[in-house]
Amino acid sequence: MWSLSFSVVFFAVLVTFSSSCAVSDDPDKKTSELERRVEELESEEEAKPVSTQAATTTADPTATETKPTLESHEMPCGDHLVPVGKNSGWIADSCIPTELVLLPVSVAFDDCYLVPEAAQAVKDLIKEAKSKGIELVAVSCYRSYQYQKEIYDRNVRELGEEKASLEVALPGYSEHQLGTTVDISSAKVNFQLTQDFGDTPEGQWLDKHASNFGFVLSFPKGLESRTGYLYEPWHIRWVGVSLAKTILETDLTLEEYLIDRLGYSPN
Repeated sequence: MWSLSFSVVFFAVLVTFSSSCAVSDDPDKKTSELERRVEELESEEEAKPVSTQAATTTADPTATETKPTLESHEMPCGDHLVPVGKNSGWIADSCIPTELVLLPVSVAFDDCYLVPEAAQAVKDLIKEAKSKGIELVAVSCYRSYQYQKEIYDRNVRELGEEKASLEVALPGYSEHQLGTTVDISSAKVNFQLTQDFGDTPEGQWLDKHASNFGFVLSFPKGLESRTGYLYEPWHIRWVGVSLAKTILETDLTLEEYLIDRLGYSPN
């Protein structure tokens, strides 16, 4: 997420890598673990009914099994389908995707990295949009824990903690750290990350067609009280086409759905 009060600039996005992160420019190289997790969740759809109710905040005291709660819960590193957010948990500062692909400048700002599957999906999405006369650009992709901390601290200084917490995720709680999340914008809003983007033809096209490429809007309009963040029409997370379409058929947020599928109870 990005502060709504800041314009996106055209200089390179700071990306912090550790020695464990191998960067590749081959978008066709797949991450086997992510494929495995997507296949697992997709194969469960027929076996387990999808809940169409919002996640409850009260555990059932009569349940024979007590589900682990997500309060102060650290999510496993390397699983890109874990829930991350205010209602679930965080990923460690040392957690970095094992492979990141640099998006070409034809679809993204400089230094925009994603895991291979998400990178290919973004390129396909932007190519399809262009064929329909819709010009989209990826303006922010993978962010390290440290870079997210810098963004959050800056917003707290300028906006105050209460307002900043509605617009920017704490370090470790940002989906951008997974390497599967991208912020999309267009020239119509001067490439800013603004709610006005949702009212443009570009924003409306993205909202309607993102799931065709495996993306889900993480913070939709009208669900602010459940996501804990303001509406962000630009922020999409890749989960695979089948799963993205399944989530849209429920009334759950992305985070709520992933909590439900993993069998956790929310905070």
